Amino acid sequence: MEACSNKIITLYGPYAPMEELERLENLINCLKIRGFNNINLVKDYPPDFFSIALPENENQRILEKSTYCLKKSDLNILVFTLNGINAGVAIELNYCINNKIDFLVYFELKIENGEKIIAGSRLIRGLLSKIGKNFISFPESNDSYLCDAVNSRIIDFFD
Repeated sequence: MEACSNKIITLYGPYAPMEELERLENLINCLKIRGFNNINLVKDYPPDFFSIALPENENQRILEKSTYCLKKSDLNILVFTLNGINAGVAIELNYCINNKIDFLVYFELKIENGEKIIAGSRLIRGLLSKIGKNFISFPESNDSYLCDAVNSRIIDFFD
């Protein structure tokens, strides 16, 4: 555990609606309590973390910050939720895949009428399968399960 406590870990996921951002912030807090001191959302990194000139255009600035974090983090954790707007995290996942950047990906899951409904699209799951990358599913609204799953996978990743 000590070996990974100072690694730079960045968490990506939907910031909208606001409840989904709160879930991501709760996950960060849960992991910090468990000893991961250097884990953040992209929006929470201080300006001096970025050693690049960021564009004036707000949308481009957000993209550049995200891309910078993907490259500079020792591990990127991508979370897709059922109620979140997942377009941004899908772009971040695609960037990881195309640039061979280390990541773990989590998809929220529910069972409805006996059928699995998974937050990540079938195209994303197909792409992950094609490159031989697994995803971890977590039960709908079960954020403590998600924290446990992320915690154990981070430890495994750095061992």
